[in-house]
Amino acid sequence: RFKLRCSGAPLMEVVGGNHRMPMQERTCRMCKEQSVENAEHFVSKCSFYDDERRECLRRMNVAITGEYSPIFRQAIEDNDVELFLGDKLLLNLPEETRGKVDRIRCRLLVRLWRNGLCASFPSRAAVQANTPSLGCLGRLRPHRGLVIRFW
Repeated sequence: RFKLRCSGAPLMEVVGGNHRMPMQERTCRMCKEQSVENAEHFVSKCSFYDDERRECLRRMNVAITGEYSPIFRQAIEDNDVELFLGDKLLLNLPEETRGKVDRIRCRLLVRLWRNGLCASFPSRAAVQANTPSLGCLGRLRPHRGLVIRFW
C-alpha cells in the first residue's frame, strides 16, 4: 500500500514516465478502458479486478456489521479509492474492527498485484514462439517494446 500511495509501484503512469512515454500511452494493459494505469485505477476502477474488489467490499461490509459508520458504508457503496489506499475512513471504527478491515484490504492489494503480474507475464512457450499469451514467467513485465524488471 505504501508503494501505491507514494508512486513507488511499477504502474504504467510511473514506469512510462521514466521512459518518457506520452501520458496517453501509459494505459492499463489489464482492462479495455484505455485509462492511465495509476494507483487509483489499479485499486478502484480497473474492470479486470472487479470480482476481487467486489468480494473485498462485501467482506468489509460484513466486518463493520453492527457498527454505526454511515461515511464508511457510503465509501463502500461508491467504491472509494480511500478505502484501499487511505486511513482516514478507518479512524472512526473501533480498533478491533479497524484491524479486520485493514487486513481485508491488504489481502486484496496483494491478490490484485499477484493476479496482475501473472496475467501480464508471458509464458515461456509464448516467449520462445514470440506470441502473446497469459501465464507466469520470471520477473519481466513486457509492455509495448519495454521490458520492466521488478526487484
